Amino acid sequence: MNNETYLSTQQDPPKKDLWLPLTDENRQWTQGHQTPPPRRTQNAGSLSTNRFPAKLKLKKRFEFQKIFACHQRVVGDFICIDWLVSGNQETRLGISASRRFGKAHERNRFKRLVREAFRTARFELPEGLDLNIIPRQLAHRASLVSLRAELVSLLSSTVLAKVGHVIES
Repeated sequence: MNNETYLSTQQDPPKKDLWLPLTDENRQWTQGHQTPPPRRTQNAGSLSTNRFPAKLKLKKRFEFQKIFACHQRVVGDFICIDWLVSGNQETRLGISASRRFGKAHERNRFKRLVREAFRTARFELPEGLDLNIIPRQLAHRASLVSLRAELVSLLSSTVLAKVGHVIES
């Protein structure tokens, strides 16, 4: 049975004075309501200099395993750095923060601080290394400034001497 057989074929006359609300019209808003601020356009040129590019990250499991298999370790107060001469022109960063370090928000905070410390100190570090940074228990109290200083001091003092030795031989 067809459901349209009982419908009328005549159309209703159009209604006059039909009121449709505007998108920003709402009578429940108070007089002090503020409209949202206009969207800002982003300058692509300024973002490219401050970002942490994907090519500087260690992502794959085999990259971490390669560092772990034939690494050299430098230990500081807040972090341990496993490093390997990679042959790349850029120094790349990997971070291993296990559940033993703390809860997820503590691990994420540590990783954010280390990435920012690496990003700001990238040009002071030796080139051609793959780094894996592991937190120590004192890293819970570490600030960005202290992590950056320790990263630069550990890599510049011990690693430069050994990298120079590795490249010469």
